[in-house]
Amino acid sequence: MFFFERNIVKQITNAGGLYLRYIDDMFIIINWSERHLNKQIDQWNTLDSNIQLKAQA
Repeated sequence: MFFFERNIVKQITNAGGLYLRYIDDMFIIINWSERHLNKQIDQWNTLDSNIQLKAQA
């Protein structure tokens, strides 16, 4: 999962957000619109077919 998360962590930290991980959960706190976040999650879901992300607000 480290290699999968590397790109995500870089994007989040560059945008001034907070990224946390606990066991198999990822927590992202960032000041993006819901539309932009959903678009990014769709893009991140193409990185690995075995790992699928979803957002809860």
